[in-house]
Amino acid sequence: MRQEKTDSRLQVQYSLAQGLYWGAGCALTGFTAVFLQSRGLGNTEIGLTAGLASLASCFVSPLLSKVAARWNGISLQVYMMMYLGLSGLLYALLALLPLPDWLIMAGYGMTFCLFLAMNPFLSQISMNCIAQGLRLKFGPARGVGSISFAAAAMILAQLSSWLEPGCLGWIYAAGTACLSVVLLWMPQVYAAGDDCRQAAEADSELSAQVTGKRQGCLFGKYPLFFVLLAGFGLCYMVASCMQTYLVNILEDMHLDPSLLGISLFLMAASELPVMVLTPRIRQRMGSLPLLLAAALCYGCRNLLVAQASSFAMLLTGLMCQGISFGLFTTVITEYAGSVLEPGDRLTGQSWIAIATTGLGGMAGNLFGGILQDTLGLPVLLQLCSVMTVAGVAIAVAGLVRAAVLREMAGHVGIVRRLLSPDWRTQDSMVK
Repeated sequence: MRQEKTDSRLQVQYSLAQGLYWGAGCALTGFTAVFLQSRGLGNTEIGLTAGLASLASCFVSPLLSKVAARWNGISLQVYMMMYLGLSGLLYALLALLPLPDWLIMAGYGMTFCLFLAMNPFLSQISMNCIAQGLRLKFGPARGVGSISFAAAAMILAQLSSWLEPGCLGWIYAAGTACLSVVLLWMPQVYAAGDDCRQAAEADSELSAQVTGKRQGCLFGKYPLFFVLLAGFGLCYMVASCMQTYLVNILEDMHLDPSLLGISLFLMAASELPVMVLTPRIRQRMGSLPLLLAAALCYGCRNLLVAQASSFAMLLTGLMCQGISFGLFTTVITEYAGSVLEPGDRLTGQSWIAIATTGLGGMAGNLFGGILQDTLGLPVLLQLCSVMTVAGVAIAVAGLVRAAVLREMAGHVGIVRRLLSPDWRTQDSMVK
């Protein structure tokens, strides 16, 4: 009975942490163009700011993971409090002070980078709790984060129109402060657990990621994992580009920019039911069919948004977010937290962030802004369609290759292998 109460309390605490993280993050990532345009920046400058910040997170995230693994006496929650506190302070100052464009871009980029770099930490907290035998469901908690993002989008869209977009910085700072309180309330979790040997393994692998001396080894150990990250990274790149410049898409369709709030709300809200149900479905069907479905649905989502000729078609595409991004995020996070070796798990969470919000976000925001200013929005959306098809093809090819190798190993049909729930041996069979 006492254990059940402990697990229930932990579920509530972690769900609140996810909700506050993504709710506060909406003021940063959901309204990038709105805030920076209000400060006088154009599409190219906005793309450079968000794109380079995403690229920087590719290096900052493994570096901070290395620090957390090396100084294992400080909990992941305390590290998150320090870094998010710094990002909240930066955003509040950007909203308050009149600054030159280059300083706005630098400050916003640092804030954006620190926020993205904390996502692997938040995911790893749940994976370490599960490894310690605590009952914590990542999917439902992440779903709370999605619905929090959705509610924040609706509220912030109204506030930024009634007040000035500068209020977004103060709201983000307040959200990160509340998140710090929740993180202190939670049981403290450490990067590599209490086992010193495991901490040393984590430190060794994370160091290898930063220096690049053993990249091939890690890629060779988990080939399917990295092929999926490559395919879904391209899809995320397109989705990130269209989300950042969604206000421009609405204006190009001669729609009221105030519809941005309801668009982001429906997009994020669609993730909640999928993330809640995914753990149960994965237990019955396995990960391969879910990842295959996520890849195909990601294609539908991006193509509908890129080719939208009406607001209804645009909303239909955005509401496919749950069965594409939501499904992929839940499955790949639990995959990295259970299938990868203990010393590789925090690094694996970092690589998920690098492939999506890092490299994907960088390319989507950077080239999206530049292409809009040089070739126009219609050409950008056509290129988005092409990149989406390429990303889906890579992900599906990786899954089919895994199924073929399993067929060769077990003499079972490809379709049956794809639908097999025995997904835990995928990488060992693909290796």
